[in-house]
Amino acid sequence: MRQNGLTYKTKTDYGKVQAKVVETGGFWAYPVAVVLLFLLFTLIILPENARSQRGDDFLIANDYLRNGQYEEAYRIFSRLLRQNPDSHPVYDRAVTSLVSLKRFDEAVEITKDRLRRIPGDIVTQVRLGELYHMAGDTENAFASWQQTIDQNINQPQVYRYIAETLSGRREFEKSLSTYYQARVNLNNPTLFGNEIARSLLVLGRFEPGMQEYVNLLMTSPMYAPTIQRQLIQYDDRDLYDAAIVTLEEATSSMLPGNEAFSPMRGLLIWLLMERQLYRRALVVARNLERSGQEGSLTVFSLGNRLKNAGQFELAEQAFAYYLDGDDREMRAMAGEETARLYMDWADYLINNNLDFGSRADTLYRAASRTIESIETQFAVYDRQLQVLALQVELALNYLKDVALAEDYLGRMRALVRSENEQALSDYLQGRIDMFRGRFMQARVHYTRANRTAAMGDMADRSRYYLALNDFYNGDFEYAGLQMRPLQRQSTSLFANNALRLRLWISEGVAADSNATDLRIFAKARHQYETGNHEGALHTLIPYLTDTSPMPVKDEAVLLASSIIRRTNPGVAMGLLAVHMNRGIAWASRERVMWEKARLADLIHRGAPPGGDAGSETITTIARFIETNKAGTDMAGFVAAETLSIDLETVIDLYENMLIEHPTGFYAQVARERIRKLQDSEGRSL
Repeated sequence: MRQNGLTYKTKTDYGKVQAKVVETGGFWAYPVAVVLLFLLFTLIILPENARSQRGDDFLIANDYLRNGQYEEAYRIFSRLLRQNPDSHPVYDRAVTSLVSLKRFDEAVEITKDRLRRIPGDIVTQVRLGELYHMAGDTENAFASWQQTIDQNINQPQVYRYIAETLSGRREFEKSLSTYYQARVNLNNPTLFGNEIARSLLVLGRFEPGMQEYVNLLMTSPMYAPTIQRQLIQYDDRDLYDAAIVTLEEATSSMLPGNEAFSPMRGLLIWLLMERQLYRRALVVARNLERSGQEGSLTVFSLGNRLKNAGQFELAEQAFAYYLDGDDREMRAMAGEETARLYMDWADYLINNNLDFGSRADTLYRAASRTIESIETQFAVYDRQLQVLALQVELALNYLKDVALAEDYLGRMRALVRSENEQALSDYLQGRIDMFRGRFMQARVHYTRANRTAAMGDMADRSRYYLALNDFYNGDFEYAGLQMRPLQRQSTSLFANNALRLRLWISEGVAADSNATDLRIFAKARHQYETGNHEGALHTLIPYLTDTSPMPVKDEAVLLASSIIRRTNPGVAMGLLAVHMNRGIAWASRERVMWEKARLADLIHRGAPPGGDAGSETITTIARFIETNKAGTDMAGFVAAETLSIDLETVIDLYENMLIEHPTGFYAQVARERIRKLQDSEGRSL
């Protein structure tokens, strides 16, 4: 037979020949269509597979690099770099692998080879200097970086890139020199002001660094918040002092009309507050507001910051700045904030065991008078709803008059117009329900207020009181859940209260899964906060007359002392002495020692120790003290009416607390009290 111009004896012979052709790779023995398909596969599909394989290799090598298998990673990256020498990702990973292997010379050679192929690649040029520096060859490193600058002398970003690289290599002086070189070469004396200032601060050259910031503010006043954020990162006393001096000098001869004057003075006020130079901050704020734009309210804003810092007297002076002004609206607002200040001040004294006289009562009465004056003088005040809200809280916190609080809330509801005002109304209704012991209804209103407010002071306030409500109700698990968001918000005004509540719960639940003792304490706390002091004291009897360990016992004893000391400070002091003799937790020790010292101070100054033991509950406690006084510093205590304490003993008690807690919460107050006692024995706080 004939096929393709050839003669075959049989079909079998033809088949054998075809098989042989295929076996030997004879290409043209196949039909044209087959050839074309083969070419398509060879020219398109195989290269695509090769590229896919390289991609897979890159990923595999990356995994090696991440896992610290640098040798295996470099072996693959090296091969990929030979296949694609212009790929920057492959080059970067290859050099990174070599650096990890400390093979700096090879990394330098690879980088030089890349620069021969791609001259002028700034990133690679800078990397070369970095590799020299890693290898310890600083001479070639600096020369390489300088060469890059010389080749790109008019490009500011090159200076920045190299200066940042130098900082990363901790060559701060060289980095600073690079920025200065840019100023000279580009003929711009203010270029890189922020970068130069930060470099100077890193080097500890605070005065010139702050002068750079001042120069920057002169041209860009709106840069003040950025500078403040950068200074916060250092939190250095010497830096802040240098900044204060520099800003005071810069603004002393500056006209108030200068756009940079207010931002600089605002930054100065913040620095003074950070250095706890509160009185100077108030003086600067007053001067700034007198010379600044109308409506700046610098002093008003500072008043709230002073209050949050515990500087209540200065905060009072700040708000008083507006009380004699001509602006009726500001006078009313200042009065409102002053009333709120008095209430917060009183709460602070009570919560921190700093109110042993009548100071808190005086402050509450001052708050009440201030609110009444606002209602009388400013009948059409736009914030009348907020004033009524203050009256609700004053009725609950001070007067313990829930009926009066309900009356104020009823008047307030008629003025509600917005969601925020509704949230405030729900929160106050929750307070009233909680006061009355209607915990489920209180929970509904607190939850509604929290959801409406979503964030901010009202959200934090309602969430804290929701947790406190659950605590009073014995729902300790729910209370813990409510406190978690507050504990994460360290700036919240209620973060410390939430932390204290969490500690009570964790201690109580850890001691007893049923939290039986903790429920007693929670009930007593609620009775105390609603003005039922006798009931609270009676509830605490199991804590006070049982010598065995109990959860939150320190807190229970301190609560009982705060009740008893009003009429029987001698009994309160005896209770603390017996409790301390049986051992207390270190976390509570400073507070107990402070309470004991203040009670002694109170008795020394002539406060009646309680000749009549008072209620049956206090009599029971007095008998417990008499039975368990052995071994305490109250061993000579026979009866409350015979107790007397001399000045030396009072000072010793304060000093003993300072010896154990020299930097504690009460340390500064104790030192001031000792000085006053030594100066004048008869002078009271």
